[in-house]
Amino acid sequence: MARPAACLLAALLGLTGGSARAATVVLVHADSLARPRWPLAELRIRDELRALGMTVAEARTRSTDDGAMAALLAEHAAVAAVQISRTSDRGDVTLWLAEPVPRRVSLALEDGQHASIAALRTAELVHTETREGARPESTADAEAPGFPRVPLPPWTVATATPIPPPPTADPTPPSQPLAGQPPNAPSQPLTAPPAAAIPPLPAKAATPPQLSEFVDDLPPATADLGAPAPAPLRHGLLIAANVGGGPGGAGVLPGLELAARRELTRRLEFGGGVFSLVSPTWRTDPRGSIFFGLVAARVLLGFRWQLAPRLSLRLALGGGLALGWAVGRADSPYRSATSLSPVGVLSSGITFVVPLGPRISLHAGAAADVLLPSISIRSAGVEAFRLGLPLLRGVLGIAWDWPLRRP
Repeated sequence: MARPAACLLAALLGLTGGSARAATVVLVHADSLARPRWPLAELRIRDELRALGMTVAEARTRSTDDGAMAALLAEHAAVAAVQISRTSDRGDVTLWLAEPVPRRVSLALEDGQHASIAALRTAELVHTETREGARPESTADAEAPGFPRVPLPPWTVATATPIPPPPTADPTPPSQPLAGQPPNAPSQPLTAPPAAAIPPLPAKAATPPQLSEFVDDLPPATADLGAPAPAPLRHGLLIAANVGGGPGGAGVLPGLELAARRELTRRLEFGGGVFSLVSPTWRTDPRGSIFFGLVAARVLLGFRWQLAPRLSLRLALGGGLALGWAVGRADSPYRSATSLSPVGVLSSGITFVVPLGPRISLHAGAAADVLLPSISIRSAGVEAFRLGLPLLRGVLGIAWDWPLRRP
């Protein structure tokens, strides 16, 4: 008993006495307007990687080219470096790996995912990509001196041959045969059954490697890319309230706007829509009263800049057609009349966009519309007021965006 107990104690001391070696991962903080930071996701990634048994080091760098990241990995003796950023409602993850060969893996997170979900997917990506390099190390540790492999005994098949009776004390063989045994019958040795009698073992089916529970939720990662994988383009619909006015004496004009847009690139979009403005009440003068309005349809080309993780700026420029109309109720001796006037319109606008959810955003801004020519509204031959010199509008609305389906 003393020898097995000593062996067991030595094995326990060997298992617990060695220092645990944890892989190091560098968490790179974004430090530019092009890739703004996502602090909540960074904190959660740090905690998730530590929970997976990794050592997390934090660094800040202005350059993320291959040379700078290779130097950063060598400085921290790290197996990987990870950077996560957020632009509006889109997240980008970039992972630099040191082994087996230096490479870069990029991942795009779509639909404004929550910081905790993005952190879980990023931590699982780091764990999955670095797991292949950790397997040889674990095998080497298992084969280290002091822990030899113990081979299993070969598999044998039990036979149904009866066990012979134990020999008697008299070494002289009996002269008379046993009952039921013919005379001079040779003894039956214990032999294993022939190989054909042993049932073959069923072939073990090749089982695919078990993936992690989070791998199915990850979008496909693209390796060996110099830039993060682009997020899918989107299109959207805007419903907004307008309040307009301008020089010419028309006063304050309320109205509505309906517009649609489609992204051409991450910073360029094409769209169009209609808006309307009407006088809130009948305009009264000594000759009668007038009720007027304007309906315009135009196409726009927009440019987008990301000012902050949750704030973007859009500039739009375009043009189209407008239809002005007026209804006059005249006092005697004047005559009532209704008139329509189609004109051209040039439009420009500036809009600030704040995301409210994965697909909903708040739009607030201003627009300037120039009517060519401007609309003159007359009463009894006298100009009462003029519209479109230019026409200024304030815009406040809600937009719903959804990603374009890829072919």
